[in-house]
Amino acid sequence: MYSVAGEAAAHVAGTSYEQLVMDKVIRPLGLNKTGLSPNNMKRLHPDNYALPHEALSYEAGAKGDFKVLPLDEIYMTMAPSGDAYSNVVDLVRWGKTVMDLGKVDGGKQVLNDTSIVETLKAYTFFNRSQRGPEYAPAMTYGLGWIQDSYQGHNFYRHDGWVSGFTANLIMFPYDDLVIASTSNIAKVTQIGEYLPIRIAEGLLDIPVSSTFDWVEELAVPEVRDFYTAWDQYSKGLIPPQVPNKPATFANNLHAYAGEYYDPLFGTFSVAVETTKDDKTGKTKEVLMYRYNGITSMLKHHHYDAFVVTLDDPVLLFKALITFSSDPVSKGGDKGKKRPISRLQIQEIHAAAGIQKRIFKKRH
Repeated sequence: MYSVAGEAAAHVAGTSYEQLVMDKVIRPLGLNKTGLSPNNMKRLHPDNYALPHEALSYEAGAKGDFKVLPLDEIYMTMAPSGDAYSNVVDLVRWGKTVMDLGKVDGGKQVLNDTSIVETLKAYTFFNRSQRGPEYAPAMTYGLGWIQDSYQGHNFYRHDGWVSGFTANLIMFPYDDLVIASTSNIAKVTQIGEYLPIRIAEGLLDIPVSSTFDWVEELAVPEVRDFYTAWDQYSKGLIPPQVPNKPATFANNLHAYAGEYYDPLFGTFSVAVETTKDDKTGKTKEVLMYRYNGITSMLKHHHYDAFVVTLDDPVLLFKALITFSSDPVSKGGDKGKKRPISRLQIQEIHAAAGIQKRIFKKRH
């Protein structure tokens, strides 16, 4: 949704999405430490930028055992729904501008006030399982902003997560208060969701919640649950292997090589490469894939199905990829080996629509 809206706006303006945001938002608001793409952050601020950190398990994170990850090298892969960088000072300035309906420093009108009012309107509602009596019965959602209330204090908030970084911005419009927090912990940290409420309790003289311990009862269990779910993502939903069922073209892996295209999800490239067998030391041919800058080996599972690992510095998913031929036409030769012409990604957690999508081979 955000990606389509961003590209549509850029098209109407006759420029790129990046240039549009810089010209209409970032520069006019004086957001001097805000920009687009982690690589640009490194290039423009070489002496002052953050790197993402990752704990491989909940236990490792609890001990402070993190490894440093590289910045995402692929330019604007999540834009316009992500791929912006900033700091807490700029985020607070942005939140204050939104709260003031587009006015900078309470004076000059930089953003369209009517448009901002539309983004802050409630268009749908949803609930969370753990909501104490201090909160409104349900949250509502506008165009990019969650509307909620805590002990009678209305607020707008939204958070973000991309490429090993998280950010949280919360605005209390009737209290003239904006709170921003950022983190460079990959996968997840839930402190950013609850910490602003705890800060607001102190700044606004709100009685401290007696319903929950924000850290021990909410943030910590959610992080633990996340790592459990992430472990399932990394293992995938791979079905049991059917033994002794070789690939149709097991002796000619080049039959699977090529570019497979989908108009929405782009190109999935498959190539044959030579590698050394770890057990025998002999060279062998294997199938490798490349998709959106991620490259890994395809491991045969059974029939024409292969296990693929979608592995980048932040995400790790296992999925099953099935190759197939076009359906046999009426009266066709069902016994003949037909060329591979399609690829389908199956059995993947959090697939965001890619599951069951058919990528057709380019000829």
